[in-house]
Amino acid sequence: MDRKEFLEKAGVGAFVALFIGACGSCTRMDNPLPPVSSIDKPEPLEVDFTLDLIDPTNAALQNNGEWIEVENDDKRYVVARTVNGDYIAATRLCSHEAYFDIEYFPTQNEWVCVEHGAGFDLNGNGTTTFEGPPANVDPSFNDNGLDVFNTELIGTSTLRVYS
Repeated sequence: MDRKEFLEKAGVGAFVALFIGACGSCTRMDNPLPPVSSIDKPEPLEVDFTLDLIDPTNAALQNNGEWIEVENDDKRYVVARTVNGDYIAATRLCSHEAYFDIEYFPTQNEWVCVEHGAGFDLNGNGTTTFEGPPANVDPSFNDNGLDVFNTELIGTSTLRVYS
C-alpha cells in the first residue's frame, strides 16, 4: 500500500489523532496548575496556625524584610516581616494566574508573583509596580486581589496567622 492509498483509507481522523497527540507533548509542566478564570477562583481560605519564631526553620522572620514559605494543611502561604518590623501573611497562590509564586519584596513593600510580575499591596490589592495583569485576563478576577491574613505576636516567640 502506498502513502496515497493509506491516507485515503485512514482518512482525516488518523491525521487529527496523530496531530493532537504530537501537540499534547509540547505543554509546559513547570507549574501544573492552569491559569484560572473568574468563575473558578477558590473560596477565601480559612486559616489558623502558629509559627515558633525560635525554630531555625522560621529564623528569617527575625530580620526585617525577610520572608518564609509555610505549608499547612496542604496549603501554601508566605509569611514575612516587613521593613518596618510588622508580621504579614498571604497565600502563595497568585489570584492572577494561579501560580504558587507570591513573595514579599521589601524594596517595594509589596507582594509580588515572581512567575509573571503581578504586584499586590500588603492588603492584597493589585498594583502596577511591576507588569500588572495582562489584557487577556478577565479584569473582574484580578479585582479579587490576593488573599492576605491577620497576624498576632503571642509573647515574644509565637506568631499566629489567621483569617
